[in-house]
Amino acid sequence: NWSKTQVSSQELYSVAYQDKNKIWTVGAQGNMFVSQDGGKTWTDKSYQDKDVTFYDIRFVNNQIGYISGSKGTVLQTINGGQTWINNSVDVVKEDFGRMPLKSFLIGSSGIGVYTKSNIAISSNGGKSWIYSKINLDGNIADIHFINDKIGFCLSSEGDLFKTTNGGTNWAQVQNRPYQAWYYSDLHVFNESNLIVVGEKGIEKTQNGGINWIYM
Repeated sequence: NWSKTQVSSQELYSVAYQDKNKIWTVGAQGNMFVSQDGGKTWTDKSYQDKDVTFYDIRFVNNQIGYISGSKGTVLQTINGGQTWINNSVDVVKEDFGRMPLKSFLIGSSGIGVYTKSNIAISSNGGKSWIYSKINLDGNIADIHFINDKIGFCLSSEGDLFKTTNGGTNWAQVQNRPYQAWYYSDLHVFNESNLIVVGEKGIEKTQNGGINWIYM
């Protein structure tokens, strides 16, 4: 059963569980809300800069989490959300200051953000960033790492890329999904088994992208 809870009058774009009872949601105008009781009640923890829109929130564990958004903003907490540190990316780099940032986790300590075809990766919680660009059709739709070295990147047009060195280099997977159209989501179970979601359905591979099955 589902019940409706009004959290904010502003738009909210992402939600993440910190543990089984503690939930965070973020969105427009710096909105940040936390629930300590599984979503029954919410406390306003909004960011001081109301010009920032948050698009993503993720937790590595119950202490370390990240929020990414507009204006190159990347926030990190190392104390379970009590305080957030601004470790923003360089807004001069490519489109990081102009386009909304989405995030992905790398292993147990790394964080990455992306926009269009540009990626920034940090192995120290956002204190410093390594920037790269992938030559792909469309925009980056999703990025998913299975450990600190191996990850996959999916474009909106179905291009699939793989890294084996933590995102320093990306190589295109030879065969691409093609039936679901305008791809938006990627889930990687392991190096062989992946699922991609598009406008017209879902496709899966059981051999690392060599063959695709339309579901």
